[in-house]
Amino acid sequence: MLSDKQFKELEDKGYTVVENVISKADCDQAVKEYKQWLTHFGNNFPKCFNSIIKGM
Repeated sequence: MLSDKQFKELEDKGYTVVENVISKADCDQAVKEYKQWLTHFGNNFPKCFNSIIKGM
């Protein structure tokens, strides 16, 4: 269940963080797959400075 704070964040920002939804291992795997997917674009993929995935 989401807290009142999380509902407020959803309303204000359009997103919220729900901790412990997936394991660290699953998250690490998703990031790995995302980075692999990005390699298919070479240097033609537009950079996004607002990415939720840091350290690319």
